[in-house]
Amino acid sequence: MGRCESDRPPSGAQFMPLLVVAWRMRHCDVWVPARGVIPVAAGIVALSLLVGCDAEKIRPLPSSPTPSTASRTPEAATFDCAQSIDLVMAPPDDFTVVLGSIALSLDTPLTASPSGLGVGPRRLFAKSGLLVRSGFAAGLSLYGSGAERARIGWGAPPRAAVTVVVPPCPADPAGWLVFSGGYWVDEPRCVGVELWTAAGTQRVTVGVGRSCSG
Repeated sequence: MGRCESDRPPSGAQFMPLLVVAWRMRHCDVWVPARGVIPVAAGIVALSLLVGCDAEKIRPLPSSPTPSTASRTPEAATFDCAQSIDLVMAPPDDFTVVLGSIALSLDTPLTASPSGLGVGPRRLFAKSGLLVRSGFAAGLSLYGSGAERARIGWGAPPRAAVTVVVPPCPADPAGWLVFSGGYWVDEPRCVGVELWTAAGTQRVTVGVGRSCSG
């Protein structure tokens, strides 16, 4: 049997080790591999086996699922003390003081008008200020159906949210900080709001576009 040591593969194959291997296997009974062919071929074969065996392991990981809009909780809005538009010595007579440091308009239904923000919990808007005693932290949060069908917000500009937080804002002289804003609703309704301060918590009802007395 010839060893094919003197045989040469087709022109150009000497520069392509894998073609050399294939040509010699086909045309020679016993062949002597060209220099460098075994390391290259063995390396490629080993790599092929590795990839084949671990194909399942190197599949791209699926991306993390994005939570649906319905499962997302509307964020809370925290006031900046600089967003206060005024400082007064006492709340207006038609405002009700709650927990000693929050004042809201509760006795008269608020007038609601189209907000221009489309449908949903921000379809109508009723303007009504919020007063917080200087140096006191306070919070307001919607509860019940209001958490889904209404929003509250004060500041400059007011940001619609389910919960708003007021930090203890210093003032000299001490008084009541005034914040502009109000309530958004999908339709005229009685909006339940829970208020809290260091003194405790209390729930109130605000009539937005309708009376809620009785």
